[in-house]
Amino acid sequence: MSTEATSDDPELTGRDGAIDHLAKLQTASPSSIGRPLYASSNGDRWYLVRDSAGVAVVHVANQASGGNVERMEVGDFLCRDGHGPERQEMVRLIGTLVEG
Repeated sequence: MSTEATSDDPELTGRDGAIDHLAKLQTASPSSIGRPLYASSNGDRWYLVRDSAGVAVVHVANQASGGNVERMEVGDFLCRDGHGPERQEMVRLIGTLVEG
């Protein structure tokens, strides 16, 4: 289930909601928000985060696309359509956990 922040959705404005992630991204270094996962050439960015709801992927769209912030559960991120480079990077990162 993906969650897109909107101003009329109070659930997303509370602790660690998508709006909180956007505020953190604007005021802090990316390493303090979560682990940078992937940055595309068009300016989209993905972060692996741990917040009060668990581990998730946060996608920050580029400014030309509106700069929207979307929080996705890791399973939803991996199961959605497409095999873009951001998904490939997540699979690579998971693979490093089992290398020995």
